[in-house]
Amino acid sequence: MRSARSARTEPGAGWWATCGSGWTPSLFLVTEWTVELGFDTFAFWPAADPERQLALFTDEIVPAVRERVDAERSGR
Repeated sequence: MRSARSARTEPGAGWWATCGSGWTPSLFLVTEWTVELGFDTFAFWPAADPERQLALFTDEIVPAVRERVDAERSGR
């Protein structure tokens, strides 16, 4: 798994704004927080364009993180 310290976002882009569709460092970070630190809840707070970011969060981020967490926990 990629280290949380190596996950970066573009300045001012907002955490989820650049995530999904080919740019996934935040997925690794959230997966790490879930698996290694036991986080089970994350607050969604859009930086800009809330409808687009909410759709991205619910349609791409959440399912991808769930899949990665399941894979980590099952040793895949």
